[in-house]
Amino acid sequence: NHFFVLLPLFLFLGMADGYVISSYVFTIFFLLLFAGYSVFYTHSRRRAGKDTNLSDFVAARGTMSAWLIGFSYYASAMGAWAVVSPSSYASYAGLLGLSMYALSSGLPIVIVAALGHWLQRRYPNVVSFSDFVGQRFGWLTQIFTCVLTLLNMAIALLAEYTTMGTIFNTFVGTEPYTVIVLVAILTMCYTAYGGLEVSIVTDRLQALASILLISLLFFYCVATFRHELPPLSNDLGVGYDISGYSSIFSMPASLTASTIYSEAIWSRVWASEDRRALRNGALVGFTGLVVAIFLLGFGGWLACWAGLVDETTDTNLYLLQVLRDQASGPTSGTVCSWIGVAVVVLAAIMNEGAVDSLQNGLVASVSGVLLKGRGVGLARVMVLLLNIPVAAVALKNYNILQLFLLSNLVTCCCAAPVAMGVYTGPGWEYVTGPGVVISSLGAIFWLSLYGCLDTTPNKADMSFSTGMYVPPFVLPRVCVTFLSHHFKSRDSSRLRSVFRPPTCGTCCWPPYFTR
Repeated sequence: NHFFVLLPLFLFLGMADGYVISSYVFTIFFLLLFAGYSVFYTHSRRRAGKDTNLSDFVAARGTMSAWLIGFSYYASAMGAWAVVSPSSYASYAGLLGLSMYALSSGLPIVIVAALGHWLQRRYPNVVSFSDFVGQRFGWLTQIFTCVLTLLNMAIALLAEYTTMGTIFNTFVGTEPYTVIVLVAILTMCYTAYGGLEVSIVTDRLQALASILLISLLFFYCVATFRHELPPLSNDLGVGYDISGYSSIFSMPASLTASTIYSEAIWSRVWASEDRRALRNGALVGFTGLVVAIFLLGFGGWLACWAGLVDETTDTNLYLLQVLRDQASGPTSGTVCSWIGVAVVVLAAIMNEGAVDSLQNGLVASVSGVLLKGRGVGLARVMVLLLNIPVAAVALKNYNILQLFLLSNLVTCCCAAPVAMGVYTGPGWEYVTGPGVVISSLGAIFWLSLYGCLDTTPNKADMSFSTGMYVPPFVLPRVCVTFLSHHFKSRDSSRLRSVFRPPTCGTCCWPPYFTR
Protein backbone atom coordinates (compact mmCIF):
# COMPACT_ATOMS: atom_id res chain seq x y z
CA ASN A 1 0.00 0.00 0.00
CA HIS A 2 2.84 2.41 0.81
CA PHE A 3 4.26 1.74 -2.66
CA PHE A 4 1.12 2.94 -4.44
CA VAL A 5 0.78 5.92 -2.11
CA LEU A 6 4.31 7.10 -2.84
CA LEU A 7 4.12 6.73 -6.62
CA PRO A 8 2.13 9.95 -7.30
CA LEU A 9 4.33 11.90 -4.90
CA PHE A 10 7.34 11.56 -7.19
CA LEU A 11 5.60 13.78 -9.73
CA PHE A 12 5.44 16.68 -7.30
CA LEU A 13 8.95 16.66 -5.91
CA GLY A 14 9.89 19.65 -8.05
CA MET A 15 13.35 18.19 -8.67
CA ALA A 16 14.90 16.49 -11.69
CA ASP A 17 15.64 13.41 -9.60
CA GLY A 18 11.95 13.10 -8.75
CA TYR A 19 10.94 12.98 -12.40
CA VAL A 20 13.71 10.51 -13.19
CA ILE A 21 12.53 8.21 -10.39
CA SER A 22 8.94 8.60 -11.56
CA SER A 23 9.91 7.68 -15.10
CA TYR A 24 11.58 4.49 -13.91
CA VAL A 25 8.88 3.47 -11.44
CA PHE A 26 5.91 4.03 -13.73
CA THR A 27 7.65 2.52 -16.74
CA ILE A 28 8.56 -0.68 -14.88
CA PHE A 29 5.08 -0.90 -13.37
CA PHE A 30 3.24 -0.62 -16.69
CA LEU A 31 5.65 -2.91 -18.52
CA LEU A 32 5.04 -5.58 -15.89
CA LEU A 33 1.29 -4.96 -16.09
CA PHE A 34 1.41 -5.29 -19.90
CA ALA A 35 3.29 -8.59 -19.68
CA GLY A 36 1.04 -9.86 -16.90
CA TYR A 37 -2.04 -9.27 -19.02
CA SER A 38 -0.44 -11.23 -21.87
CA VAL A 39 0.34 -14.21 -19.66
CA PHE A 40 -3.12 -14.14 -18.06
CA TYR A 41 -4.81 -14.13 -21.48
CA THR A 42 -2.78 -17.09 -22.72
CA HIS A 43 -3.33 -19.01 -19.50
CA SER A 44 -7.09 -18.46 -19.63
CA ARG A 45 -7.24 -19.82 -23.18
CA ARG A 46 -5.33 -22.93 -22.18
CA ARG A 47 -7.60 -23.53 -19.23
CA ALA A 48 -10.49 -23.36 -21.68
CA GLY A 49 -8.83 -26.14 -23.69
CA LYS A 50 -7.62 -23.92 -26.55
CA ASP A 51 -4.04 -25.13 -26.80
CA THR A 52 -1.95 -24.30 -29.86
CA ASN A 53 0.01 -26.22 -32.45
CA LEU A 54 2.89 -24.75 -34.45
CA SER A 55 0.61 -23.26 -37.13
CA ASP A 56 -1.54 -21.52 -34.53
CA PHE A 57 1.55 -20.36 -32.61
CA VAL A 58 3.15 -18.56 -35.56
CA ALA A 59 0.07 -17.68 -37.64
CA ALA A 60 -3.09 -17.73 -35.40
CA ARG A 61 -4.86 -18.72 -38.60
CA GLY A 62 -8.36 -17.32 -39.18
CA THR A 63 -8.95 -16.03 -35.65
CA MET A 64 -9.01 -12.21 -35.92
CA SER A 65 -11.76 -9.79 -36.96
CA ALA A 66 -11.29 -6.65 -39.05
CA TRP A 67 -10.87 -4.33 -36.07
CA LEU A 68 -8.37 -6.61 -34.39
CA ILE A 69 -6.39 -6.90 -37.63
CA GLY A 70 -6.54 -3.13 -38.08
CA PHE A 71 -5.26 -2.45 -34.57
CA SER A 72 -2.63 -5.13 -35.06
CA TYR A 73 -1.41 -3.68 -38.37
CA TYR A 74 -1.27 -0.24 -36.80
CA ALA A 75 0.50 -1.39 -33.66
CA SER A 76 2.95 -3.69 -35.46
CA ALA A 77 4.29 -0.76 -37.45
CA MET A 78 3.92 1.83 -34.67
CA GLY A 79 6.68 1.16 -32.17
CA ALA A 80 8.81 3.55 -30.17
CA TRP A 81 10.79 4.27 -33.37
CA ALA A 82 7.91 6.56 -34.39
CA VAL A 83 8.95 8.94 -31.60
CA VAL A 84 12.38 9.25 -33.20
CA SER A 85 12.60 8.67 -36.95
CA PRO A 86 9.80 10.84 -38.49
CA SER A 87 10.82 13.96 -36.59
CA SER A 88 14.49 13.45 -37.41
CA TYR A 89 13.71 12.91 -41.10
CA ALA A 90 11.44 15.97 -41.24
CA SER A 91 14.29 18.16 -39.98
CA TYR A 92 16.01 18.00 -43.37
CA ALA A 93 13.35 16.67 -45.80
CA GLY A 94 10.71 19.24 -44.81
CA LEU A 95 6.96 18.93 -44.99
CA LEU A 96 7.07 17.19 -48.37
CA GLY A 97 9.43 14.53 -47.07
CA LEU A 98 7.35 14.13 -43.90
CA SER A 99 4.16 13.74 -45.93
CA MET A 100 5.74 11.04 -48.08
CA TYR A 101 7.12 9.34 -44.96
CA ALA A 102 3.64 9.21 -43.42
CA LEU A 103 1.95 8.00 -46.62
CA SER A 104 4.67 5.42 -47.26
CA SER A 105 4.38 4.05 -43.72
CA GLY A 106 0.78 2.99 -44.33
CA LEU A 107 0.85 2.13 -48.04
CA PRO A 108 2.86 -1.13 -47.68
CA ILE A 109 0.17 -2.55 -45.40
CA VAL A 110 -2.42 -2.23 -48.17
CA ILE A 111 -0.01 -3.79 -50.67
CA VAL A 112 0.80 -6.74 -48.39
CA ALA A 113 -2.90 -7.30 -47.68
CA ALA A 114 -3.66 -7.43 -51.42
CA LEU A 115 -0.78 -9.82 -52.13
CA GLY A 116 -1.65 -11.84 -49.04
CA HIS A 117 -5.17 -12.54 -50.22
CA TRP A 118 -3.74 -13.94 -53.46
CA LEU A 119 -1.28 -16.11 -51.54
CA GLN A 120 -4.03 -17.49 -49.31
CA ARG A 121 -6.02 -18.68 -52.31
CA ARG A 122 -3.13 -20.10 -54.32
CA TYR A 123 -1.02 -21.51 -51.45
CA PRO A 124 -3.49 -22.34 -48.64
CA ASN A 125 -0.96 -24.36 -46.60
CA VAL A 126 1.77 -21.74 -46.17
CA VAL A 127 2.30 -20.13 -42.76
CA SER A 128 4.77 -17.37 -43.67
CA PHE A 129 6.15 -15.41 -46.59
CA SER A 130 9.39 -17.41 -46.66
CA ASP A 131 7.23 -20.56 -46.73
CA PHE A 132 5.58 -19.27 -49.93
CA VAL A 133 8.96 -18.48 -51.48
CA GLY A 134 10.04 -22.08 -50.83
CA GLN A 135 7.02 -23.50 -52.63
CA ARG A 136 7.28 -21.02 -55.50
CA PHE A 137 11.05 -20.88 -56.12
CA GLY A 138 12.70 -23.75 -54.25
CA TRP A 139 14.68 -24.27 -51.10
CA LEU A 140 17.79 -22.20 -51.87
CA THR A 141 15.74 -19.12 -52.72
CA GLN A 142 13.74 -19.73 -49.58
CA ILE A 143 16.88 -19.76 -47.43
CA PHE A 144 18.08 -16.59 -49.15
CA THR A 145 14.74 -14.91 -48.44
CA CYS A 146 14.72 -16.18 -44.87
CA VAL A 147 18.17 -14.72 -44.20
CA LEU A 148 17.13 -11.33 -45.59
CA THR A 149 13.91 -11.41 -43.58
CA LEU A 150 15.81 -12.21 -40.40
CA LEU A 151 18.29 -9.40 -41.11
CA ASN A 152 15.53 -6.90 -41.81
CA MET A 153 13.47 -7.74 -38.73
CA ALA A 154 16.53 -8.04 -36.52
CA ILE A 155 17.51 -4.48 -37.49
CA ALA A 156 13.94 -3.29 -36.82
CA LEU A 157 14.04 -5.03 -33.44
CA LEU A 158 17.45 -3.52 -32.76
CA ALA A 159 16.05 -0.08 -33.60
CA GLU A 160 13.21 -0.62 -31.12
CA TYR A 161 15.54 -1.57 -28.30
CA THR A 162 17.92 1.26 -29.19
CA THR A 163 15.10 3.82 -29.23
CA MET A 164 14.08 3.08 -25.66
CA GLY A 165 17.71 2.99 -24.58
CA THR A 166 18.25 6.42 -26.15
CA ILE A 167 15.16 7.90 -24.51
CA PHE A 168 16.29 6.75 -21.08
CA ASN A 169 19.93 7.63 -21.66
CA THR A 170 19.45 11.12 -23.10
CA PHE A 171 15.97 12.30 -22.15
CA VAL A 172 15.56 10.66 -18.72
CA GLY A 173 19.30 10.98 -18.04
CA THR A 174 20.12 7.46 -16.82
CA GLU A 175 21.78 4.33 -18.12
CA PRO A 176 19.83 2.55 -20.89
CA TYR A 177 20.58 -1.02 -19.80
CA THR A 178 17.71 -1.45 -17.37
CA VAL A 179 14.83 -0.74 -19.72
CA ILE A 180 16.36 -2.66 -22.66
CA VAL A 181 16.96 -5.78 -20.57
CA LEU A 182 13.53 -5.54 -18.92
CA VAL A 183 11.64 -5.20 -22.21
CA ALA A 184 13.66 -8.02 -23.77
CA ILE A 185 13.03 -10.44 -20.90
CA LEU A 186 9.32 -9.68 -20.53
CA THR A 187 8.51 -9.88 -24.23
CA MET A 188 10.53 -13.06 -24.75
CA CYS A 189 8.71 -14.73 -21.87
CA TYR A 190 5.12 -13.98 -22.86
CA THR A 191 5.81 -14.33 -26.59
CA ALA A 192 7.30 -17.79 -26.05
CA TYR A 193 4.28 -18.63 -23.91
CA GLY A 194 1.47 -17.32 -26.14
CA GLY A 195 2.76 -16.88 -29.69
CA LEU A 196 1.22 -14.62 -32.34
CA GLU A 197 -2.30 -14.61 -30.95
CA VAL A 198 -1.30 -12.99 -27.67
CA SER A 199 0.77 -10.47 -29.64
CA ILE A 200 -2.29 -9.46 -31.67
CA VAL A 201 -4.37 -9.13 -28.52
CA THR A 202 -1.78 -6.91 -26.81
CA ASP A 203 -1.63 -4.77 -29.95
CA ARG A 204 -4.86 -3.16 -28.73
CA LEU A 205 -3.06 -1.90 -25.63
CA GLN A 206 -0.13 -0.70 -27.72
CA ALA A 207 -2.45 1.12 -30.14
CA LEU A 208 -4.20 2.77 -27.20
CA ALA A 209 -0.85 3.88 -25.78
CA SER A 210 0.20 5.46 -29.09
CA ILE A 211 -3.13 7.28 -29.42
CA LEU A 212 -2.76 8.62 -25.88
CA LEU A 213 0.82 9.71 -26.60
CA ILE A 214 -0.14 11.59 -29.76
CA SER A 215 -3.18 13.18 -28.11
CA LEU A 216 -1.14 14.21 -25.08
CA LEU A 217 1.57 15.86 -27.18
CA PHE A 218 -0.98 17.51 -29.46
CA PHE A 219 -3.06 19.14 -26.73
CA TYR A 220 0.04 20.04 -24.71
CA CYS A 221 1.52 21.89 -27.70
CA VAL A 222 -1.77 23.64 -28.44
CA ALA A 223 -2.00 24.82 -24.83
CA THR A 224 1.63 25.74 -24.08
CA PHE A 225 3.64 26.23 -27.30
CA ARG A 226 4.40 29.96 -27.42
CA HIS A 227 7.83 30.06 -29.09
CA GLU A 228 8.52 32.62 -31.79
CA LEU A 229 8.60 31.14 -35.29
CA PRO A 230 11.15 32.68 -37.69
CA PRO A 231 10.80 32.52 -41.50
CA LEU A 232 11.01 28.97 -42.80
CA SER A 233 14.23 27.83 -44.42
CA ASN A 234 14.31 25.82 -47.64
CA ASP A 235 15.10 22.50 -45.99
CA LEU A 236 12.08 22.84 -43.68
CA GLY A 237 9.58 23.25 -46.45
CA VAL A 238 9.56 26.58 -48.29
CA GLY A 239 11.74 25.74 -51.28
CA TYR A 240 11.47 21.93 -51.06
CA ASP A 241 15.11 20.98 -51.56
CA ILE A 242 16.36 17.74 -53.10
CA SER A 243 15.79 15.72 -49.91
CA GLY A 244 12.09 16.55 -50.03
CA TYR A 245 11.64 15.86 -53.73
CA SER A 246 13.64 12.63 -53.66
CA SER A 247 11.34 11.32 -50.91
CA ILE A 248 8.58 10.98 -53.53
CA PHE A 249 10.48 7.94 -54.81
CA SER A 250 12.75 6.92 -51.98
CA MET A 251 10.22 6.63 -49.15
CA PRO A 252 7.60 4.42 -50.92
CA ALA A 253 10.36 2.27 -52.40
CA SER A 254 12.30 1.78 -49.18
CA LEU A 255 9.38 1.21 -46.81
CA THR A 256 7.51 -1.09 -49.19
CA ALA A 257 10.62 -3.19 -49.76
CA SER A 258 11.28 -3.35 -46.03
CA THR A 259 7.69 -4.44 -45.36
CA ILE A 260 7.85 -7.22 -47.94
CA TYR A 261 10.69 -8.74 -45.92
CA SER A 262 8.89 -8.40 -42.58
CA GLU A 263 7.00 -11.42 -41.27
CA ALA A 264 5.58 -9.19 -38.52
CA ILE A 265 3.29 -7.69 -41.18
CA TRP A 266 2.74 -10.82 -43.27
CA SER A 267 1.61 -12.86 -40.27
CA ARG A 268 -1.55 -10.73 -39.99
CA VAL A 269 -2.62 -11.97 -43.41
CA TRP A 270 -3.06 -15.53 -42.14
CA ALA A 271 -4.54 -14.40 -38.82
CA SER A 272 -7.49 -12.60 -40.47
CA GLU A 273 -10.75 -14.53 -40.36
CA ASP A 274 -11.73 -13.80 -43.98
CA ARG A 275 -10.98 -11.60 -46.98
CA ARG A 276 -13.22 -8.78 -45.79
CA ALA A 277 -11.54 -8.66 -42.39
CA LEU A 278 -8.13 -8.49 -44.08
CA ARG A 279 -9.15 -5.69 -46.44
CA ASN A 280 -10.93 -3.54 -43.86
CA GLY A 281 -8.22 -4.16 -41.27
CA ALA A 282 -5.55 -3.01 -43.73
CA LEU A 283 -7.50 0.20 -44.40
CA VAL A 284 -7.83 0.87 -40.67
CA GLY A 285 -4.12 0.30 -40.15
CA PHE A 286 -3.23 2.45 -43.17
CA THR A 287 -5.34 5.40 -42.00
CA GLY A 288 -4.07 5.26 -38.43
CA LEU A 289 -0.43 5.03 -39.45
CA VAL A 290 -0.55 7.91 -41.93
CA VAL A 291 -2.14 10.26 -39.39
CA ALA A 292 0.07 9.15 -36.48
CA ILE A 293 3.39 9.33 -38.33
CA PHE A 294 2.60 12.75 -39.75
CA LEU A 295 1.64 14.20 -36.36
CA LEU A 296 4.70 12.79 -34.61
CA GLY A 297 6.99 14.01 -37.38
CA PHE A 298 5.28 17.39 -37.39
CA GLY A 299 6.15 17.84 -33.70
CA GLY A 300 9.86 17.46 -34.44
CA TRP A 301 9.54 19.70 -37.50
CA LEU A 302 7.86 22.35 -35.35
CA ALA A 303 10.68 22.13 -32.79
CA CYS A 304 13.23 22.74 -35.58
CA TRP A 305 11.23 25.70 -36.89
CA ALA A 306 11.06 27.26 -33.42
CA GLY A 307 14.82 26.96 -32.95
CA LEU A 308 14.58 24.39 -30.15
CA VAL A 309 17.01 22.13 -32.03
CA ASP A 310 20.68 22.90 -32.61
CA GLU A 311 23.89 21.01 -33.34
CA THR A 312 24.10 19.82 -29.73
CA THR A 313 20.65 18.20 -29.75
CA ASP A 314 20.48 14.43 -30.05
CA THR A 315 18.91 13.63 -33.44
CA ASN A 316 16.82 10.92 -31.77
CA LEU A 317 15.09 13.45 -29.51
CA TYR A 318 13.87 16.19 -31.85
CA LEU A 319 10.21 15.47 -31.07
CA LEU A 320 10.71 15.67 -27.32
CA GLN A 321 12.11 19.20 -27.64
CA VAL A 322 8.55 20.54 -27.91
CA LEU A 323 8.22 19.73 -24.20
CA ARG A 324 10.80 22.36 -23.32
CA ASP A 325 9.60 25.64 -21.86
CA GLN A 326 10.92 29.12 -22.54
CA ALA A 327 13.36 28.91 -19.63
CA SER A 328 15.04 25.75 -20.80
CA GLY A 329 18.57 26.03 -22.04
CA PRO A 330 19.53 25.16 -25.61
CA THR A 331 20.89 21.78 -24.63
CA SER A 332 18.19 20.85 -22.14
CA GLY A 333 17.08 17.27 -22.63
CA THR A 334 16.43 15.77 -19.21
CA VAL A 335 12.84 14.98 -18.30
CA CYS A 336 11.64 17.84 -16.12
CA SER A 337 7.83 17.71 -16.07
CA TRP A 338 4.94 15.30 -15.53
CA ILE A 339 4.17 15.42 -19.25
CA GLY A 340 7.67 14.14 -19.96
CA VAL A 341 7.14 11.23 -17.56
CA ALA A 342 3.88 10.33 -19.31
CA VAL A 343 5.58 10.40 -22.73
CA VAL A 344 8.35 8.08 -21.51
CA VAL A 345 5.85 5.58 -20.07
CA LEU A 346 3.64 5.54 -23.17
CA ALA A 347 6.66 5.17 -25.45
CA ALA A 348 7.78 2.18 -23.38
CA ILE A 349 4.38 0.51 -23.81
CA MET A 350 4.54 1.12 -27.57
CA ASN A 351 8.03 -0.33 -27.56
CA GLU A 352 6.98 -3.51 -25.75
CA GLY A 353 4.09 -4.10 -28.15
CA ALA A 354 6.24 -3.59 -31.25
CA VAL A 355 8.99 -5.83 -29.90
CA ASP A 356 6.68 -8.80 -29.38
CA SER A 357 5.37 -8.45 -32.96
CA LEU A 358 8.90 -8.51 -34.33
CA GLN A 359 9.81 -11.48 -32.14
CA ASN A 360 6.87 -13.43 -33.53
CA GLY A 361 7.88 -12.41 -37.05
CA LEU A 362 11.40 -13.75 -36.53
CA VAL A 363 10.05 -17.06 -35.26
CA ALA A 364 7.54 -17.31 -38.13
CA SER A 365 10.32 -16.83 -40.68
CA VAL A 366 12.51 -19.55 -39.19
CA SER A 367 9.56 -21.88 -38.59
CA GLY A 368 8.56 -21.76 -42.24
CA VAL A 369 12.00 -23.10 -43.18
CA LEU A 370 13.10 -25.44 -40.39
CA LEU A 371 10.19 -26.22 -38.09
CA LYS A 372 7.17 -26.90 -40.29
CA GLY A 373 5.34 -30.02 -39.15
CA ARG A 374 7.06 -30.04 -35.77
CA GLY A 375 6.02 -29.21 -32.22
CA VAL A 376 5.54 -25.76 -30.76
CA GLY A 377 8.31 -26.31 -28.19
CA LEU A 378 11.08 -25.67 -30.72
CA ALA A 379 9.39 -22.44 -31.78
CA ARG A 380 9.42 -21.25 -28.17
CA VAL A 381 13.12 -21.98 -27.93
CA MET A 382 13.70 -20.00 -31.13
CA VAL A 383 12.08 -16.94 -29.53
CA LEU A 384 14.90 -16.90 -26.99
CA LEU A 385 17.75 -17.78 -29.33
CA LEU A 386 16.86 -15.11 -31.89
CA ASN A 387 16.30 -12.23 -29.50
CA ILE A 388 19.07 -12.42 -26.91
CA PRO A 389 21.85 -11.37 -29.37
CA VAL A 390 19.76 -8.46 -30.70
CA ALA A 391 19.11 -7.13 -27.20
CA ALA A 392 22.83 -7.35 -26.44
CA VAL A 393 23.79 -5.36 -29.56
CA ALA A 394 21.16 -2.71 -28.73
CA LEU A 395 23.30 -1.63 -25.78
CA LYS A 396 25.72 -0.06 -28.30
CA ASN A 397 23.19 2.77 -28.93
CA TYR A 398 23.44 3.06 -32.74
CA ASN A 399 21.77 5.86 -34.72
CA ILE A 400 18.17 4.83 -35.51
CA LEU A 401 17.99 6.31 -39.03
CA GLN A 402 21.29 4.69 -39.98
CA LEU A 403 19.97 1.30 -38.84
CA PHE A 404 16.89 1.67 -41.01
CA LEU A 405 19.08 2.88 -43.89
CA LEU A 406 21.02 -0.38 -43.88
CA SER A 407 17.95 -2.62 -43.95
CA ASN A 408 16.15 -0.43 -46.51
CA LEU A 409 19.06 -0.50 -48.94
CA VAL A 410 19.40 -4.28 -48.75
CA THR A 411 15.68 -5.03 -49.03
CA CYS A 412 15.26 -2.55 -51.90
CA CYS A 413 17.87 -4.49 -53.83
CA CYS A 414 15.97 -7.75 -53.34
CA ALA A 415 12.26 -6.93 -53.10
CA ALA A 416 11.33 -6.60 -56.78
CA PRO A 417 12.60 -10.03 -57.94
CA VAL A 418 10.90 -12.01 -55.17
CA ALA A 419 7.68 -9.98 -55.46
CA MET A 420 7.48 -11.04 -59.11
CA GLY A 421 6.75 -14.52 -57.79
CA VAL A 422 3.07 -13.60 -57.42
CA TYR A 423 2.80 -12.93 -61.15
CA THR A 424 0.87 -15.67 -63.00
CA GLY A 425 0.39 -14.11 -66.43
CA PRO A 426 2.16 -14.93 -69.70
CA GLY A 427 5.87 -15.62 -69.18
CA TRP A 428 5.53 -16.36 -65.44
CA GLU A 429 7.79 -19.39 -65.86
CA TYR A 430 10.71 -17.08 -66.63
CA VAL A 431 10.66 -15.81 -63.03
CA THR A 432 12.80 -18.52 -61.46
CA GLY A 433 14.71 -19.06 -58.26
CA PRO A 434 18.15 -18.59 -59.85
CA GLY A 435 17.03 -15.32 -61.43
CA VAL A 436 15.72 -14.02 -58.11
CA VAL A 437 18.87 -14.82 -56.16
CA ILE A 438 21.40 -13.67 -58.76
CA SER A 439 19.50 -10.46 -59.53
CA SER A 440 19.31 -9.60 -55.84
CA LEU A 441 22.95 -10.38 -55.17
CA GLY A 442 23.93 -8.40 -58.26
CA ALA A 443 22.08 -5.34 -57.00
CA ILE A 444 23.73 -5.62 -53.57
CA PHE A 445 27.18 -6.06 -55.15
CA TRP A 446 26.92 -3.10 -57.52
CA LEU A 447 25.43 -0.86 -54.86
CA SER A 448 28.27 -1.78 -52.49
CA LEU A 449 30.82 -1.14 -55.23
CA TYR A 450 29.26 2.24 -55.92
CA GLY A 451 29.51 3.09 -52.24
CA CYS A 452 33.18 2.11 -52.12
CA LEU A 453 34.07 4.16 -55.21
CA ASP A 454 31.94 7.19 -54.36
CA THR A 455 33.96 10.19 -53.18
CA THR A 456 31.05 12.28 -51.87
CA PRO A 457 32.05 14.09 -48.65
CA ASN A 458 30.29 12.87 -45.50
CA LYS A 459 28.63 10.03 -47.38
CA ALA A 460 28.27 8.20 -44.07
CA ASP A 461 25.61 10.78 -43.22
CA MET A 462 23.63 10.33 -46.45
CA SER A 463 20.06 9.11 -46.35
CA PHE A 464 18.27 6.60 -48.54
CA SER A 465 17.32 9.48 -50.83
CA THR A 466 20.80 9.27 -52.36
CA GLY A 467 19.77 5.92 -53.79
CA MET A 468 17.61 7.58 -56.43
CA TYR A 469 20.85 8.37 -58.29
CA VAL A 470 22.34 4.89 -58.01
CA PRO A 471 22.29 2.82 -61.25
CA PRO A 472 22.94 -0.47 -59.39
CA PHE A 473 19.29 -0.52 -58.34
CA VAL A 474 18.26 -0.73 -61.99
CA LEU A 475 21.03 -2.52 -63.87
CA PRO A 476 20.60 -5.99 -62.31
CA ARG A 477 16.89 -5.88 -63.18
CA VAL A 478 17.83 -5.68 -66.85
CA CYS A 479 19.84 -8.88 -66.49
CA VAL A 480 17.26 -10.88 -64.56
CA THR A 481 15.16 -11.72 -67.62
CA PHE A 482 18.13 -13.16 -69.50
CA LEU A 483 19.38 -15.06 -66.46
CA SER A 484 15.95 -16.51 -65.77
CA HIS A 485 15.55 -17.54 -69.40
CA HIS A 486 18.92 -19.29 -69.28
CA PHE A 487 18.14 -21.12 -66.04
CA LYS A 488 14.76 -22.13 -67.42
CA SER A 489 16.32 -23.93 -70.36
CA ARG A 490 17.27 -27.59 -70.19
CA ASP A 491 20.93 -26.81 -70.82
CA SER A 492 21.19 -25.33 -67.33
CA SER A 493 19.79 -28.34 -65.50
CA ARG A 494 22.95 -28.79 -63.41
CA LEU A 495 22.71 -25.35 -61.85
CA ARG A 496 18.94 -25.52 -61.58
CA SER A 497 19.22 -28.70 -59.58
CA VAL A 498 20.83 -26.67 -56.80
CA PHE A 499 17.57 -24.76 -56.42
CA ARG A 500 15.38 -27.86 -56.29
CA PRO A 501 14.09 -29.00 -52.88
CA PRO A 502 16.26 -31.66 -51.22
CA THR A 503 14.76 -35.14 -51.19
CA CYS A 504 16.81 -36.65 -48.39
CA GLY A 505 13.88 -36.58 -45.96
CA THR A 506 16.14 -35.80 -43.02
CA CYS A 507 15.09 -33.86 -39.97
CA CYS A 508 16.65 -30.70 -41.36
CA TRP A 509 13.86 -30.07 -43.85
CA PRO A 510 10.08 -30.44 -43.61
CA PRO A 511 8.28 -33.07 -45.69
CA TYR A 512 6.72 -30.70 -48.20
CA PHE A 513 10.13 -30.10 -49.82
CA THR A 514 9.88 -33.51 -51.46
CA ARG A 515 6.88 -32.56 -53.58
